Amino acid sequence: MTDRDIEVRLAEAIRHAAPDRLEQILSQCNDQEGAVIAMNEKKTRKPIHRWKIWAGAAAAALLLAVGLWGYNANYGVDSIIGIDVNPSVEIRINRSEEVVKANALNDDANVILDGMDLKGVDLDVAVNAIIGSMLKNGYIDELRNSVLVSVENDDAAKGAALQERLTAEIEQLLSASSISGAVLSQTITDDQSLQQLADTYGISVGKAALIQNILQQDTTGMWTFEGLAQLCINDLNLLSASKETQLQGVSSTGTASSAGYIQQSVAKQIAFDDAGTDQDTARRIQIELDYDDGRLVYEVGFYVDNVEYDYEIDATTGSIISRDIDHDDDYYWQNNNTSNNSSNNSSTNTSSSSSFIGEAKAQSIALEAAGLSASEVTGLRVVLDYEDDLFERDSYEVEFYAGGFEYDYEIDALTGDILSWDKDVDDDYYYHHQANNGNGNNAANNGNTSNNTTSNTNNNTNNTSNNTTNNNSSSLITAAEAQSIALAQAGLSSGDVTGLRAELDRDDGRTVYEVEFRSGRVEYSYDINASTGAVISYDIDYDD
Repeated sequence: MTDRDIEVRLAEAIRHAAPDRLEQILSQCNDQEGAVIAMNEKKTRKPIHRWKIWAGAAAAALLLAVGLWGYNANYGVDSIIGIDVNPSVEIRINRSEEVVKANALNDDANVILDGMDLKGVDLDVAVNAIIGSMLKNGYIDELRNSVLVSVENDDAAKGAALQERLTAEIEQLLSASSISGAVLSQTITDDQSLQQLADTYGISVGKAALIQNILQQDTTGMWTFEGLAQLCINDLNLLSASKETQLQGVSSTGTASSAGYIQQSVAKQIAFDDAGTDQDTARRIQIELDYDDGRLVYEVGFYVDNVEYDYEIDATTGSIISRDIDHDDDYYWQNNNTSNNSSNNSSTNTSSSSSFIGEAKAQSIALEAAGLSASEVTGLRVVLDYEDDLFERDSYEVEFYAGGFEYDYEIDALTGDILSWDKDVDDDYYYHHQANNGNGNNAANNGNTSNNTTSNTNNNTNNTSNNTTNNNSSSLITAAEAQSIALAQAGLSSGDVTGLRAELDRDDGRTVYEVEFRSGRVEYSYDINASTGAVISYDIDYDD
């Protein structure tokens, strides 16, 4: 605005401010004796001093500033405070720390603010009313004692001071209700990415900031924002504490209550009892707090002999959500790690082989698994195979031929377990077999006699191979037998289950039946050795 514009506006304001009394004065004069001399208005322009203009402008600016200050002090938002438990309440206050607006961010918060008119109320009074309503409605108690306070203010120092003060006030309010509270507090900034996450998952910006902080401390990469968003603040506090890491920029007072959950020792015992083992027998025991479908669970894992057990146990009820039992193919027993890796290529390494089962035992195990004796096979050989990796199993490789088939077995050098096996049709077996018995014709084939002999031999070979294949398949147990084995293992009968099926498959070089069925809300899966009928592994899952 130019100086001339200012002059014109001030003159216009003064002109409108002074009343026009000319007509009234003339009327009064006509009522008196004498004549009225008409006078023409002589318009003269008096100089307006520039200092008066600036003084007027300054006065107007001052009035405007005072007006804006008054508006901000009473209606402008200075700080945003979030209070989260599971109800999420947002309080907007002015510079005088009076409530401009209180928002319910989820359904639980609608219950908390029901009937409350907090506009114009002091912040301390509003916080007292909100925490009191959460206590009254059971959202805060001795089982769930965690509260999250989030403060957003452009002035970092002011925001930090407000955060500290509110934490102390909430602790006092909980203590007055005989609850030892756990208060998490943080200052946050206006962040569009956090706001987008909050809008997507229907949570407060403060809770979104806390979840993002927790995810940054999770080194496993197994947790997700969506999964954590379903949990209340007390559960998030417990999960964070289980990682034993310090959340960045988050102050914490008190301890999150675990009174509503079973203890770790109880969860382990539930898993041990189900597996039929105990603390002394199991090894590599691991247990950690986790979450699944919006609830806390314990993940329990351990090994017994060469079997691996994994359990998921509801942290509230102690019920087994799922179990997985399988052979341990990755871990080599620490008690037997006596191999000298520098001598892995020597089969005469007595320090590493002193506890091995030996070639004769490995050979016996393989022949017994194949249902054969040493006199019935040819090409029998046993080789000790050392592994460079300390946690891989040293093993015996056993190979032999019988009935037109080639057998390959891998036997654990320490335990005698069959790690893998394979049985293939031997395309060259019959040729070698005939040659070893003096029946082969090594001379050059000349004439029809030689051709006929070769033709007959090939025909006999094919017939023998086909017959052997058919006889071998008949040695497998039937699908019905595999189903019966699985049902017996589960303690059920065919009348107790639905969706019962069995499929023949190959797994780790062996033929297996995959048996599946359901009983109520429980799904069972079994792998049954098709040759021996042994249960290789099974999995039991509970539907939510």
